[in-house]
Amino acid sequence: MAGQPVAQDFYGCALSGRTYISTTRMWEMFLHGYGGQILADDLICWSVVPPTTPPLLATFRDSLGVLRSYADNAPSHDGSIAFDRQLIKVLYLDPGGLAGYIDELADRVDLIAGRQVDPRDDNMLKIGNDGRLAALDMRLVTDPDQHPLLHEPGKVDIAAAELTRIWHTTKNQVYLDPATGQPSPILGGLQIVFCDLSTPSDQWNIYHELRDQLHANGLPPGSVRFIHDATTDQAKARLFADARAGKIAVLIGSTAKMGTGTNVQDRALHVMHLDAPWRPADVTQREGRAIRQGNQNTEIDRCQAP
Repeated sequence: MAGQPVAQDFYGCALSGRTYISTTRMWEMFLHGYGGQILADDLICWSVVPPTTPPLLATFRDSLGVLRSYADNAPSHDGSIAFDRQLIKVLYLDPGGLAGYIDELADRVDLIAGRQVDPRDDNMLKIGNDGRLAALDMRLVTDPDQHPLLHEPGKVDIAAAELTRIWHTTKNQVYLDPATGQPSPILGGLQIVFCDLSTPSDQWNIYHELRDQLHANGLPPGSVRFIHDATTDQAKARLFADARAGKIAVLIGSTAKMGTGTNVQDRALHVMHLDAPWRPADVTQREGRAIRQGNQNTEIDRCQAP
């Protein structure tokens, strides 16, 4: 088995371990030292937090021992990539009028707390989602003609400028053709952009706005692609082959569609996060599209648009 069986917690270790070792051993190690419940199908689920830190650390050490009993820890790359933390960049964006929208969200919270609004019309879950969308781009939550912030540069504008800058500096970079081992006649690297809070559609969306801005900035038509363009396994294989061959300069997609199984690493030199996923494991999956064996670059940029 390859991949990332343990996503972010002991539950992931139990879920993967149950497949390869006995449930009895899982019971002895986890429940004796940690506390919890056994569900109907013997899957372990924790519900008791250890009273002190040392037992938690001891359980963590035990869990690693069980994991090593059936799994090897292989590096994500062969050591040829200089993954320097200095290459991590955060794009600065002046919040500007976004603060005003946050005040609007706070007013909605007060109405909900005072039971002055029907939960079917507004609730905390909706407010939280609106806040995340607004942080990405105000056009996702409001009428484009009704909010002053829409006239200020947003994340998509900052992202387009950074992607264009890197494209200009790397568009003549030479890569080897994997089939022949000789320099490929197609020049330039690949930039990978992740965005989970918007998808291509007939309405205004981040994907089309970013692509339009990149083309306006000089990137050739057809060099900016969406993972959503590939709706079958065969189409995905062709899309990934084009990315490895240098026919795609910027590939945009979501964590779910462009995570595990996306092999486009050959020329990947930049990973940009337009939004933040919920789980730390998702960040690893995103950046793992570039930080893996087969990448011909010696440095990789990571970029977060806050």
